[in-house]
Amino acid sequence: MSESLSPTEEAILSEYERLDLNLRSLADEIRVLTEGPSQVLSEQLSELQSKVYVIRTLIKSSVYNYAKMKGQEME
Repeated sequence: MSESLSPTEEAILSEYERLDLNLRSLADEIRVLTEGPSQVLSEQLSELQSKVYVIRTLIKSSVYNYAKMKGQEME
């Protein structure tokens, strides 16, 4: 530090430097936490959406075939 600073001022500046490093580290950790899992979650949701769409299509097809069979039985 500088010779023109008192020991108390030097201690305060030193603590501010430590605080700055800790805050930067915390910001990096928060960035990692917010960026990583959301991409994985987004991919998983996309895959789930595709599976749900296939199931929906199969159910619609089954209902249509059932209604068609019942219609033919009534004739």
